[in-house]
Amino acid sequence: SSLWLAAATASEKMAGIAGDEDFAQECRKRVAEGQKNFVAKLWNGDRFVHRAPDSEKWRPGSYDGSHIDQVLGQQWAWRTGLGRILPEKETKAALASIFRNNFFEDLGPHYSQPENKPSRPFSVAGEAGTVMATWPEGSYRPNGKMPGHEWNANVAFHQGFYNETMSGFEHAFASHLIYEGMVAEGLTVARAVHDRHQPDSPKKGNPF
Repeated sequence: SSLWLAAATASEKMAGIAGDEDFAQECRKRVAEGQKNFVAKLWNGDRFVHRAPDSEKWRPGSYDGSHIDQVLGQQWAWRTGLGRILPEKETKAALASIFRNNFFEDLGPHYSQPENKPSRPFSVAGEAGTVMATWPEGSYRPNGKMPGHEWNANVAFHQGFYNETMSGFEHAFASHLIYEGMVAEGLTVARAVHDRHQPDSPKKGNPF
């Protein structure tokens, strides 16, 4: 949703350059409505969440969890010169929530829990990193076992996907922290990626 807001904002700017004021006005209207709904419908007081109808909650998804990409659209907007498109207060609170819930100085204790096993071992015990999603206490985490639906390898893989550390997502998160003035947190996230993928040791997750 945040990326949609960024894309619609970019479309408005391009329409203005092209002299299509009617389309630019339509984009502004939709962005304004989307910005309002983004907070009203997705903000839970701590983070922006993934809403889905009950009938779909057997599918893989972050749902009430803390997802690393929840405000990625604002990072993209800063990076492309579009300025602020999401409210500063909630955006910074969401980033703080991700850092608090998804970053681990040592992933070992997190990965020791069966439900937190990653599909692919981009990180191992003793290493630091930011996982794709976590489910703080009390939040809904789908288990893929809704009656009438098959729990299969594809669903299982995507459940494990949320437990992985992926450097591209982590770098985007780190840069957004820095854009918002949360420099120490951003450098901490980036340093964890750097330390994990040292080029002089194949044991450090670097295949080259």
